[in-house]
Amino acid sequence: MNIQPRIDEGRKVVEELLSMRPLPFNDTAKEMIPCKHGIYAIINSSTGEFIYAGKSQQGKEGLQNRVWIQHRTGSESSDLAQMLVNSDDISVQSRAEGRQWLENHCAIYYLTADQFCMDINSAEHFVIAVLNPRYNK
Repeated sequence: MNIQPRIDEGRKVVEELLSMRPLPFNDTAKEMIPCKHGIYAIINSSTGEFIYAGKSQQGKEGLQNRVWIQHRTGSESSDLAQMLVNSDDISVQSRAEGRQWLENHCAIYYLTADQFCMDINSAEHFVIAVLNPRYNK
C-alpha cells in the first residue's frame, strides 16, 4: 500500500492552512470567518504555539459558529476560554479573563472545505498531528 499520496495531500492542506493570513481573535474576526464548513487552527501569536485545531460540523453553521460561538462565547464545558481557566500555564481566573486573553494573544487560521480535496476528518486529524496544539490533548 502506497501511503505517500495521502501524506502529500495532508502536507498540502497544512501548508495551505498556514499560508493563509491569520485573523486576530477579536470582534472583527467574527464577521470575517465564513459560515462554510472547514478546518481551523488557533495560534498564540505571542509565542507561535498552536493552542487548538479542529473542524466545523457538517450541517451546522460552519466555521463561524464553531470558532466564535463554541470557543469564544460557548458553554463552559466546550469553550477554549474555559480550557484556559483550567490550564496551569496561563494565568486566567475566569472565562471572561480567558476570552480577553484569547482576544489579546491569539489569531485564527482557517480553510473552507472547498479549498482542499482531502476528506475533512482526515484533514483535521492530519492538522492536529502536525501542529500538536496544546489543548487538543
